[in-house]
Amino acid sequence: MPPEQTTSVNGTDDNVLAAVAGILPKLPNVRAEDPDRFAQAARALVETRAQAGWPSEADADVAAFVMVDRPREYAARFPSDAIMDPIATQEPLLGRLFLMNRDCSAGRGLTLPCAPGNLLDWLSENGLGDLPVAVAYRTTSTMTVRREGVEDLIRPHKIRDRPPAATVEELLDALNHFHLSGLLTPTCCVPGVWEPKRAAKYVPGSQPERSIQDALALALGMWFQGLVRVGVEDRTNIGRIDVRLLKPSAEGQLAYWAIVELKVIKAFANAKGKAKAAAVSRTVNVDAIQKGLRQTWAYQSNRESEEGLLEIFDLREDKSEDLMADGDVVKLLGELAPVPRYTVRPLFGSSEHARIAGFSGV
Repeated sequence: MPPEQTTSVNGTDDNVLAAVAGILPKLPNVRAEDPDRFAQAARALVETRAQAGWPSEADADVAAFVMVDRPREYAARFPSDAIMDPIATQEPLLGRLFLMNRDCSAGRGLTLPCAPGNLLDWLSENGLGDLPVAVAYRTTSTMTVRREGVEDLIRPHKIRDRPPAATVEELLDALNHFHLSGLLTPTCCVPGVWEPKRAAKYVPGSQPERSIQDALALALGMWFQGLVRVGVEDRTNIGRIDVRLLKPSAEGQLAYWAIVELKVIKAFANAKGKAKAAAVSRTVNVDAIQKGLRQTWAYQSNRESEEGLLEIFDLREDKSEDLMADGDVVKLLGELAPVPRYTVRPLFGSSEHARIAGFSGV
């Protein structure tokens, strides 16, 4: 598992560079858009308190966080207290509403101004309805995120009572959660996977794999909370890794822990508007799977990564044929050592199709 940077830099102390590299996973993800950065910070804050047993909290169940550009400008509108660095304090969270900056490091806190069930209406009535909002529930250990305001769909996240660990089991859990909460049906699917208003016809977007890649990188960053550094489009001399996960080695340098390759199989090619969508052949889909297996194996070997995973997203309406059982795929699996971990994850063009297939959501 080689470090990300193995060459010396003239005029620098390699030990210092290694120490700096080791803290990179804990730095904010500056590639993330502000609502995503805010959601990750809110979850980290809430989980820190949950893992400490909710110190200094009363009997309330709900804490709400709204991202605002300039929190201090709300001081005159809402009787509130200034809040700074709540992740480093025992500032009570439950039973309160927080108007915070994008990193949840500073803002204003006030007593929850209404019953929890009326919170979304209250936010709308007070000019806050279009802002990102996260709501934490102690009883159910769940945090919901409405990225684009109160009318947006919710994305649920588990409030964990223990810190995440950089293990393959955690990574598989994260990938499974991302599939169920961020891809399974059009009502929760990240933008770009399906052509607008044509998901029911199973017409994919123009770049579904890239849309999944960007969303997955954000989801993994939020899941591992600073344990690993997540990146995309990692260039190597044999191609580009879709998603890479780096963690500090025993020497303190960042080293490859896992690479995740993505492939999409589909029934149709993208078609805009009402244009007829061209069919995608079985051969094209089988070739995509084989390419993904080869890439995953090659990148894992090239980077001496501990883990190599292939995520295959099935956008076909008829999912009855298991393409992993194709003779050419089976033959290839017998030639690769080690065999990459692979998972085929179905995506559905409607919630009804997902229910018929036996899925009940997160």
